[in-house]
Amino acid sequence: MSKNLIKNSIRYTSAMIISQFIGLVRGILIPVIFTVSDLGTWNLSNIIINYGNNSHLGSLHGLTKYIPYLKGKNLGTRIDVTISVVFVINVFLGGLFCIGVSIFIYYFNYDLFNYYLILILLVIYLQQIFLFNFNVLRALDSFKLLSSGLIIHALGLTFFTLFFSIIFTDKVLGALVGMALTFFITNVIWLFNSSYNLKFTLDKGITYKIFELGFPLIILGFLDLVFITIDRWLIASFLGIVEVGYYSLGIMVNGIFNLIPGTISSTINQRLIQNHTTDKGVETTALISKSILVMKFVMLVLINVGIFLLPLIIDFILPKYIHSKNVIVIFVFASYFFAISTICTNHLISLNKQTYNIKILLFLIFCSFCINYFLLKTGSNINEVALSTCLLYTLYGTIFIFKSYSILYCSLRSVVNNFIQVLTPFAVLVILFSIESIFLNFSTLSASFLSFLLNLIFIIFYFVYFENRQNILSIVGSLISNLKLKKV
Repeated sequence: MSKNLIKNSIRYTSAMIISQFIGLVRGILIPVIFTVSDLGTWNLSNIIINYGNNSHLGSLHGLTKYIPYLKGKNLGTRIDVTISVVFVINVFLGGLFCIGVSIFIYYFNYDLFNYYLILILLVIYLQQIFLFNFNVLRALDSFKLLSSGLIIHALGLTFFTLFFSIIFTDKVLGALVGMALTFFITNVIWLFNSSYNLKFTLDKGITYKIFELGFPLIILGFLDLVFITIDRWLIASFLGIVEVGYYSLGIMVNGIFNLIPGTISSTINQRLIQNHTTDKGVETTALISKSILVMKFVMLVLINVGIFLLPLIIDFILPKYIHSKNVIVIFVFASYFFAISTICTNHLISLNKQTYNIKILLFLIFCSFCINYFLLKTGSNINEVALSTCLLYTLYGTIFIFKSYSILYCSLRSVVNNFIQVLTPFAVLVILFSIESIFLNFSTLSASFLSFLLNLIFIIFYFVYFENRQNILSIVGSLISNLKLKKV
C-alpha cells in the first residue's frame, strides 16, 4: 500500500474510531433513556429511514465507481461535471421520493400521516445529501474534511438526539428531530468547505453511465438491507414491539462492532476499483490479504471485549434489558464473518460481480424468512431467532469469502488454506468460550475477567506465532510429518 493510502487510512480510521466511541456512548444512553417499547419503535423507524436511502436509485453507487474509473483513465476533467450531475439527480430523486410517499400515505392510509412520517421523510432527504457528500469526499480522497465532518456528525447526532429525546414528551419524536438537525449541520459544513463546485448540470451520457454502474448496486443494497432486517419485521408481527426492543439491543451491538470493519472496507474500496481499472491483480491480492489479516485481529479483540463487558453493562447499567443478554452474545460472535465479508463483497463489486451477490442474497432472504417464520410460528423466542439469523450471517460471510478467494487464488488448495486461516482463530475462540462457560461462573466479575484474559492470551499467541507463517496447512503438514518420523 502507498504512503498516501496508509495516511488516508489512518486519518479516516482514527475519525471513525472516535465517531464509534461517541456512537457507543449514544448507543448505551439511548436504551437508558428509552423504554423497551420506545427502543423497538426507534429501531423500526431507523429501518424505514435505511430503506428510504435507496431512493437515489443507484446514482451514488455509480458515482463511487465512476470517479475512480475516471482517475484510473486520467480523465480528471470529467470529474467536476459528474459530481454536479449526480447532485442534481440525487436532490431530484430524494424530493420525488418524499413527496410521492407523502401523497400515497395521505390518500390511502391517512392514520399514518403524522409527525413521525414527516420527520422520517425529512431525515431521509437530508441523509441523501449527506451520503452524496460522503461518497464524493471519499472518492476524491478528501479524507481530512471527510474525517472532521464525521466526528462533528457523531458529536451532533449524540448530543441532539439525546437532548431532544429528553425534553420531548415523545422520546422517539425528539430523537428524530435531533437526527434531522444533525444531518442539516453536517451537510452545511461539508458543502461550504468542499473543493467541488456544484452547478445545475445535466448530461445524458454521464447520467446513463452512472445508472448503468449503480442501478445493480442499488438492487444489491436493497436486498442486503432486507436480509438484515427481515428478522425484526417478523418479530414485530409475531411477538410485538417490546420484543423488538429487546432484540434491537443485539442488533445495535452488532452494528457498533461492524463500524471498524466497515471503515477498513470503505477505505480500500476505491483502491480496489482503481486496481481493477488498471489491471493490478497482484496489488489487489496483497491489499485484500493484509486487510483481512487486520480485520481478523480487530474482530477477535472486539468479540473478546464484547463478551466480557456487555453482559456486565446489562447487569449493572441496563437491568431492564436482561432478556437481551443472550441475543447480544449471539450477535457479538456473528459479527466476525459478517465483518470480514465486507472486504470480499466490495472486491466482487469492484469486478462487477453484482449478479452473483444478488443471487446469493435472494437465496439467503428466502432462507431467513422461511426459517424465522417457522420458528416464530412454532412458539420460539428471540434467542432462537437470533441464533438462526446469525448462522445465516455466518453462511453469508463464508460464501462471499470463498467466492473472493476463488478469484484471487489459482488453486482450490490455496482457497481452502486461506479460508482455514480465517476460520481457525474464530473457531478456537468459540470453543474456548464454550469450555469457559461450563467451568466458570460468569455471574461473578472475577470469572468473567479470567475468561477475558485467557481469550486475550490466545489471540495474542495466535497472531504472534501463526500469522508470521505463510500458511497453516504447511504447519499442520510438517507436524504430521514430524509425528510420523517419531513413530518410525
